[in-house]
Amino acid sequence: MKRTDKVILPICIYLILIGLLGWFVWGHQRSFSFLLPIDFDGFGALGDFVGGIFGTLFAALAVYFAWMTFKKETIKTRFYEMLKSHRENVARIQISDIDVFGKYIAVLLEIYVTLLQKLTGKGYRDEDIFKLSYLFFFYGTELNSKTINTLLKKENEKLIDSEDVECVKLYFSTNNISLMGYANDLGIYFRQLYQTVTFIDRQNSLWLSYNDKYEYIKSLRVCLNVNEQYLLFLNSLSTLGMVWEMSKEKDNEKLITKYNLLKNIPESCKENFKNLNFEDKYPHIYYEYMGAEKKEERKKWEKKYF
Repeated sequence: MKRTDKVILPICIYLILIGLLGWFVWGHQRSFSFLLPIDFDGFGALGDFVGGIFGTLFAALAVYFAWMTFKKETIKTRFYEMLKSHRENVARIQISDIDVFGKYIAVLLEIYVTLLQKLTGKGYRDEDIFKLSYLFFFYGTELNSKTINTLLKKENEKLIDSEDVECVKLYFSTNNISLMGYANDLGIYFRQLYQTVTFIDRQNSLWLSYNDKYEYIKSLRVCLNVNEQYLLFLNSLSTLGMVWEMSKEKDNEKLITKYNLLKNIPESCKENFKNLNFEDKYPHIYYEYMGAEKKEERKKWEKKYF
């Protein structure tokens, strides 16, 4: 229920009651004459009417709003349980004081640069090479071409030649590059993150307005440091993370843009993966280093959700 509806509903009820009061006291069979004494029989009839009809209505409304309050509290409790699980996931994979997410990005970048050198000129786009890089980063060098192309085919993406995959794997082995993959750590991390966002996003507008949902997910976003947000961006470009947004057609299903999930990525991150600019991939996000004009543009774009 929108905030305006919450204000208008009681006003309408009060106006109806006032109208009924006037009808029974001064209007009923009296042509609305204010010179005549008050019709106490009319008052009694009004009391019976209100008690019988509106009393029941108010009781029903009280039950409805109590249920609404209970539902919202249930959502709130569940959300903070999920947020706690997210923090526990981060603590589980965090190594001492080292920013493990910065490490993940550095490893992925090294794989990506390597594959660009090996596969450029073979008909692959930078996006295709990045997707392959992410799969090696996620699954390690045990990954085979059949698994890769099964994943790519699922999303109707350009397939990778098996010879090119073996060429890359040979390069890794001959240069003593051992990639164990980070599926065990990041698989749980991203599934939990996605589940938390979709839990809030899928709540009926009767319980949570867009602003309510945005505030909940903002509470999650502020728990993500810069490298976590940047890794989320990279994950969303991969075959495994397209469910966040890239595989969606409707704006309402594009979770990263809808909830401004990459807002805190600094402009300096553009230097990391120069061919994968987050501003180009997510043009409707308001990044905090941007000016007031972009902020107003974002506000106008958000109006579709109200």
